[in-house]
Amino acid sequence: MRFANPHFLWLLLALPALVGLLALRGWRRRRLLARFAEASLHPYLAPNFSPHLYRIKQMLLVAAAALLIIGGARPQWGYEERRIVSRGIDLLIAVDVSQSMLAQDYKPNRLARAKDLLQNILWELKGDRVGIIAFAGEAVIQCPLTIDYGMAKAALDTLDTNAVATPGTNIGAAIDAAIRAFDTAASGERVLILLTDGEDHEGQGV
Repeated sequence: MRFANPHFLWLLLALPALVGLLALRGWRRRRLLARFAEASLHPYLAPNFSPHLYRIKQMLLVAAAALLIIGGARPQWGYEERRIVSRGIDLLIAVDVSQSMLAQDYKPNRLARAKDLLQNILWELKGDRVGIIAFAGEAVIQCPLTIDYGMAKAALDTLDTNAVATPGTNIGAAIDAAIRAFDTAASGERVLILLTDGEDHEGQGV
């Protein structure tokens, strides 16, 4: 047997004090009656009082307190062993960092809005590996597949139009980089999120 809340058992040490208080209360009652009459007359002074029943009530009170304490400790018998297999996905996020992503048709600009959206996605991940790819005229892996979401968020925060030296928008390069990154990953479900304004300057759009 084990207890889910074993610290509750320390309260059992207070039971002797409770017994002492009840005994003191009974002694004071007998002493008060002794002031008014001899012991043989006590049944007439308190006809509804039974010393035997009083002791039983005291015992029941102490037992109830003990059971409450033990119940609070949550005793548990036996155990059940479960094996839970959790398999996450491999998620690569390719972000267009070309100059056109600085357009302000979305405030403050397209790139900032895309980063905000992706940050929300990262907050929802649990047990999935994630990687960040920046692309313009070429593609660069900013963060390899990882379950370190803090690292992924930091990589996402630093994305700007200077992350890739080659200008332009080469969506095909982003997809090629994702394929290479996935090839080094373990088998399983793989997802690529491509965030771009769709202006493929290299003519390799999908």
